Amino acid sequence: MILVSLVILQVLCIVLAVLALTLVILGEATREQRGMANFMFVVLIFNVAYLLEMTAASAEEAFVALRMEY
Repeated sequence: MILVSLVILQVLCIVLAVLALTLVILGEATREQRGMANFMFVVLIFNVAYLLEMTAASAEEAFVALRMEY
């Protein structure tokens, strides 16, 4: 039950990160907003890798996701 709620939370974070990144990219971005977009891209990659790590069926898959995180 806890794993399911964590997976749902990760998916929600990924959707919000994609939405925020899209809004920053499509609008006229200042220098600070472009820096924030870079940060959001890194957060997006980390969240996707963490989701893959949580849903991995084997230790090898988890290690691949862990390498993707770092």
